[in-house]
Amino acid sequence: MVLEVILVGAATLFLLYFMGGNAAGHITGPLVGCRVLKFKKAVIFSAVSVFIGALLQGHVIRAVVGKGIVSNLQVDSLGVTIVLLSAAVWVCLATIFGWPVSISQSTIGAIIGFGLVSQAAINWPRVATIFGGVVLNPIFAAVLTMLIYAGLHKFFPSDDAEKSSMWSIPLLLSTIYASYTLGANTFNSVVGVAANVVRANWLLAAGTIALGLGILIFGKKVIKTAGFEVTHLNPMTAFIVQLSGALVLHGFIYLGIPSTATLAVIGSIFGVGVFRKLKDNVQKQSVVRLWQAMPSQRKSTIFRILFSWFVTPLFVAGLAAVLYILIKII
Repeated sequence: MVLEVILVGAATLFLLYFMGGNAAGHITGPLVGCRVLKFKKAVIFSAVSVFIGALLQGHVIRAVVGKGIVSNLQVDSLGVTIVLLSAAVWVCLATIFGWPVSISQSTIGAIIGFGLVSQAAINWPRVATIFGGVVLNPIFAAVLTMLIYAGLHKFFPSDDAEKSSMWSIPLLLSTIYASYTLGANTFNSVVGVAANVVRANWLLAAGTIALGLGILIFGKKVIKTAGFEVTHLNPMTAFIVQLSGALVLHGFIYLGIPSTATLAVIGSIFGVGVFRKLKDNVQKQSVVRLWQAMPSQRKSTIFRILFSWFVTPLFVAGLAAVLYILIKII
């Protein structure tokens, strides 16, 4: 039993460490990029907010992921370890290469891979709902971003107003809120799996520290991809991105759907880029023409992000299945 707890605990912290570099880095990035806070202070604000969100509202997602997808995960410590390790390996690779990926998608994909080879009963309607949320998450975030941007643009139409330091406090508050929803939703898609073996309260505290270290060490590379290679953010648009993403992620909590900050933030950033193009283009060109006019480097970044989202569930499901089979043979 002690060995099982150590293995599951280590795999969980490993995954949350790289989750800090990947998902949490997106949330911390605008605060640093807009020079509201220095990087280390932003990490502290983010980590504390993640912990509070996980503590106050994390039980909803924890229950769905830990016991609501496959029938035998809560009694199979080997399965728990394999699910967490498979997700961690993929998120580690994605973080090293600077690919923004969905942590929830990684975890759910690994659970499905384990469930298939262990002949568990899989709750396919719930799986369909979760992956439907994967598709809708960035769409909702992009639409909400454009609506909020359009509303604020009426009151602050100039570029100077968007760059004003008056957005520093709103940006800080929206970052705290976004980190809170990350803790309540995405963070607990990991803890929910591990809580079948290890006490959840211990995981919340240790996992928050691991996440903070992940942001410090790996966060800057993913921040660059998410926040600067897709479209440039100024203080006002960074505030809109954080607020829109957080509202979408919070909404999924009340629906009981595990989701990820990565999808919401990237969707919101796309929304900013699209609204800017439509706002600045007096001839209102079609989306196709706007795409054609986009720089090739930016297109490459978008394709890389979309490819990583598509590959994520397939890779982790396959890896979890192969690891389970190999360990059983040995």
